[in-house]
Amino acid sequence: STLTGQRNSSCMNCTMATYNPFYGQSSCINCPAGRYSTKIGNDSIAGCFPCVEGQYNSASGSTKCIDCPAGTYKLTTGGTFSSCLDCPTGTYNPNTGANYECPQCPAFTKNPYTRQTSYSAC
Repeated sequence: STLTGQRNSSCMNCTMATYNPFYGQSSCINCPAGRYSTKIGNDSIAGCFPCVEGQYNSASGSTKCIDCPAGTYKLTTGGTFSSCLDCPTGTYNPNTGANYECPQCPAFTKNPYTRQTSYSAC
């Protein structure tokens, strides 16, 4: 595990959501936005895992990711809130954390608005 500090007797593990790839440092680096970590003592950014599809986080140093809201979806890993895409017109999505494209409105219905969360919008 990676330690911070100048002497072994005063070195401490990097806390959760941080890492340090260098020796002799007095602080650790926050995992960047779009990544998270619950492990103590990360020695590289590889210990900061990207948020999975359907989730994001916008703050560095995060220990968890957040589901994209209903009416949106996200097909990529990592990313901040802006990577949660609005459901386009003609679609809807009532679920949070969608890692799939928004379902289309059924035949003979329409939805002229984006980011709709209910079938009743069709």
